[in-house]
Amino acid sequence: MSTTTQFFGGSSGGFVNRVTYSANATFTVPTGITQVWAKCVGGGGGGGGGSASHYGAGGGGGGMGMRTVTVTSGENISVTVGAGGAGGTSTPTAGSAGGTTSFGSYLSCTGGGGGGANSGSGATGGSGGTASNDDFGIDGDVGTNGSGTTHIKGGDSGDFQAGRWSSAAGKTTNLTTAIGIADNDAGMSQWGQGGMSVAAGVAGELGQFPGGGGGRSATTGRAGAQGYVEVRW
Repeated sequence: MSTTTQFFGGSSGGFVNRVTYSANATFTVPTGITQVWAKCVGGGGGGGGGSASHYGAGGGGGGMGMRTVTVTSGENISVTVGAGGAGGTSTPTAGSAGGTTSFGSYLSCTGGGGGGANSGSGATGGSGGTASNDDFGIDGDVGTNGSGTTHIKGGDSGDFQAGRWSSAAGKTTNLTTAIGIADNDAGMSQWGQGGMSVAAGVAGELGQFPGGGGGRSATTGRAGAQGYVEVRW
């Protein structure tokens, strides 16, 4: 599925058209266009299952990346949207990793890792996804570890809470140092948020679109949200 939007006031030469994808597709570069801007978000990892009052771990958030790409008019570019990872069962089993989202070979963002299962000895939250070939990217947030009955959410996609950002040069640094964001401002994101865990014995919430990790649970973990692709020209 795709949605196309036209922006107004584009006489300054900026990108004035946008198409968004929530399913696999092909983007055909319009006539006369030689440069596009793309953003990808990987799928969120599924939350881990638990047993009795022991919570599985939250799924990790999908990575987010952006890039300006030089293209050829009429070029067909494959768009792949990563699926959200399935939640773990009450056996218990771990959640599944989210799928990788990509814009051809130009930009790729991995999904979040699945949250670990907890049968009484704890569980590790799913890892956050990352971007590659990006001009700018933000790692997905790591899912919360599973222990007792504390109600904490899965990882956010491309969230500042991860405290890191990546560049085309592969640099990783703390956001507080890089752009002056105070620690107590972390966790705010325009991308999908991780699903919350709720009461003991009740499944946690689904990860929020796009790319949020699934909530951990003392029963069945919840699925992560699917990824997302946006292209402007």
